[in-house]
Amino acid sequence: MGIPKTIDNDLSGTDYTFGFDTAVSIVTEAIDRLHTTAESHHRVIVVEVMGRHAGWIATVAGIAGGADEILIPEEQFDIEFVCNHLKARYDCSKKFSIVVVVEGAQPLKEDLSVAQTGEEGELGHIREKAH
Repeated sequence: MGIPKTIDNDLSGTDYTFGFDTAVSIVTEAIDRLHTTAESHHRVIVVEVMGRHAGWIATVAGIAGGADEILIPEEQFDIEFVCNHLKARYDCSKKFSIVVVVEGAQPLKEDLSVAQTGEEGELGHIREKAH
């Protein structure tokens, strides 16, 4: 018997993998708590979650937590569209927003690319930086 184990929930043939439900619960709770701060201080708060190649945690937790934007690696995002949406919320008296972004999310424009630094993180992954 084989039991799939990945927190990112990125394996076919199963609905949920071990660790996924816990990760979603923790992220959802964090988003819920950040709503109060964002609203009281009129802020846009960005919550970065795990998922180098899979946006399941961000998608499920973002929907459950009421995020205003969810950026996942499966779909490139247009930063101008995201900013326009957040500004439109602000103009309609929604003076706060929550953006959930997966660590592997990729911008649409080439000038906003992510580059590898060549440095290894503590888990042996090559670090990246936006430029």
